[in-house]
Amino acid sequence: MKNLTLSRLSDNRLSRVAKDLLAMLQPAIRLKIFSCREDELPLGSTRVGGRPDLADDVVWPSWNGKPLVFLAQINLGDLAKFPFASVLPREGWLVFFYESEQSTWGYDPKDKGSWAVIFMPDAKARLERRGLPSDILQNGFYNLCKVQTHEIVTAMPWESPAIDRLQLSGDERDAYFELLDEVYGEGEVCHQILGHPQPIQGDMQLECQLVSNGLYCGDSTGYNDPRAKELAKGAEDWKLLFQLDTDDNAGMMWGDAGRLYFWIRQEDLNNRDFGKSWMVLQCF
Repeated sequence: MKNLTLSRLSDNRLSRVAKDLLAMLQPAIRLKIFSCREDELPLGSTRVGGRPDLADDVVWPSWNGKPLVFLAQINLGDLAKFPFASVLPREGWLVFFYESEQSTWGYDPKDKGSWAVIFMPDAKARLERRGLPSDILQNGFYNLCKVQTHEIVTAMPWESPAIDRLQLSGDERDAYFELLDEVYGEGEVCHQILGHPQPIQGDMQLECQLVSNGLYCGDSTGYNDPRAKELAKGAEDWKLLFQLDTDDNAGMMWGDAGRLYFWIRQEDLNNRDFGKSWMVLQCF
């Protein structure tokens, strides 16, 4: 994918902005998942779906009195082979949850708590594979899948402040659309850690910044709020942490073939404060 991206940036139609676009490229970790049996995965291994391995002092997260459904756990030691992943802790686990009814999409401040990102920095000696809460057993959970990882290069999404600042011409815009189509492919499943997202409904950084600061973004209300202009200065501090796609292997469908995106501010990432992550659901 890296060679493809660089090749597309050599397109004469993009020559004026090629250096800018090149500087925006970011590496990321692509996850491919495959159905498996539980006995194939050792305690603490990276997985999507099934049952999580949690430290004995971790309380299963809930929202409005109902347990959240387990999505995935990432063994951060598995990412040490990717130098750019050093922005994450070098050991420990990240565990992701979301509410089972998918009634929240991340554009309302009241959605906070309907997802959880738990960081377990050093829990190997006290990990336990948790049984699923009865509500989850009754309402459904996601199929257990093992994970393979590889590095990719991601390009800046079309709808982003950085691309807006380039003021692309019509021809440059068409060429960049072609680049994005070739880099990401059509209909490909895109589970991903770090890098630029593959958005479905536009830019999410400003949305995360506004809604996490109490502004409703389900319509124009938050964007037109008097506080929005000042808050917008911090929008680009938000970084993609984890992108989880619709995937038949795991029995996951987000809205209408959509994706879940977990975002975190750079400061919170530096402080390992993953509990301040914000989630956005987008679909077609």
